[in-house]
Amino acid sequence: MNGDVRHFRRKLFGGFDSRDVMRYIEELAGQRNRYKMTGDRLEDELKNLNDEIKRLQSELDDTEHRITEIKIKSLDKSAHDFLTLKDAYTEIRTEMETTACSISHEITNLNGTLTVLTSVLDRTSERFAEIQTMMDNEKAELLSLKIGGLAN
Repeated sequence: MNGDVRHFRRKLFGGFDSRDVMRYIEELAGQRNRYKMTGDRLEDELKNLNDEIKRLQSELDDTEHRITEIKIKSLDKSAHDFLTLKDAYTEIRTEMETTACSISHEITNLNGTLTVLTSVLDRTSERFAEIQTMMDNEKAELLSLKIGGLAN
């Protein structure tokens, strides 16, 4: 059948063979019943699939809602952690700046002390040189007196 034109046997006195026509009608009815059963089965499957889609969509909506809640909690915690970290940074920076200022002040004081110490050391070196020269001169005088007294 499948779209073919059916050729019925003709009867001798007009018309078609009734058995051929009946067989053809029964075939068509069988095909229609099979198509109807297949259609009913497909409609049931479609209904089941639509129900499954609705169930999955509901699960997806629930999951998206939970994900949104988790994101909000995560962002709240991140914001809290960020503020805690920022406060710690500010505290450390303030402490570092205070320490740097103190160290700078101490370095300035030390620089002044080193300048004074260098000056004292320079004067001491000069004084040692003067003493050394005096001693050398006195020794030379004494030696020249001794040599002069022996020559007499």
